[in-house]
Amino acid sequence: MPTAAEVLSTPSAAASPAPASAPVAAPAAGLPNAQPSGWWDSVKDPEVKAFLANKNFPDAEHGYKAYKNLETLFGADKAGRAVLLPKDENDAEGWKTLASKLGVPEKPDDYKLPLPEGADDGFAKTAAQWFHEAGIPPRMANKVAEHWNNWVAEQVKAGEASDRAQSEQQMAALEKEWGPQFPAKRELAQRGFAAFAKQFGLDDKAALDRAESVLGAANLTRLFSGLGSLNAESGFAGSDGNGTFGMSRMTAQKEVDQIVADRTAGKINDYQWRTQYGPRMEQLAKVLTASG
Repeated sequence: MPTAAEVLSTPSAAASPAPASAPVAAPAAGLPNAQPSGWWDSVKDPEVKAFLANKNFPDAEHGYKAYKNLETLFGADKAGRAVLLPKDENDAEGWKTLASKLGVPEKPDDYKLPLPEGADDGFAKTAAQWFHEAGIPPRMANKVAEHWNNWVAEQVKAGEASDRAQSEQQMAALEKEWGPQFPAKRELAQRGFAAFAKQFGLDDKAALDRAESVLGAANLTRLFSGLGSLNAESGFAGSDGNGTFGMSRMTAQKEVDQIVADRTAGKINDYQWRTQYGPRMEQLAKVLTASG
């Protein structure tokens, strides 16, 4: 056995290098990575095989189920009815395509909105423009129009009921004011209306209703009661400081005629009527209904 000095002083033989490992062959350029193996290996179409491998269905049954679900969602019976939502608010082309799929007409005039009997079509044309800009399909637009028409009809009916109740209250107050003279003065009002209705353009109920809405039921009755008593044109009424002292019924009637004409022509606005001409009509009505 060599001594330590010999071991330390004698160089050892160079170890023979370990054999180099065989280089790993690089995959050939352009070849796809190998697909994992599975039940789809028997599929001949390479694209279909790659699709199934990527989906990694555990067995063929799960693959068939996935296809069946897809066909149920987008099957032949739904062909042409599938729609894609626009990407965002700025996707103009997407919104246009969606509107077309939903049946939005090409122009507002193509809407056929329902109208109440005898109603003007002006509002319907305006509403059609709104619906078209918003991309509303005709079926939805018609439903909105129907509900709107019903609501308007209800509002009109409620307004008429309110007007009638107000007129009845005014007439009850007038009956209380006139007391025992009410039947006679009501008869005079009826005669006055019969004699002067055509002159004032009130010879149809619609015009009379408009006049009542402007003057009020009590004032209108006072007015025609005064007209009915014009057979005593030379009579004079006293004054309470309201500018009617010494005024004849004829003069009062002329002023009434002028006020009614101006109000009908739109020369007297609502504020002027409430603050000036309405009270004046009440003063003139007292002149017309005063005993001769």
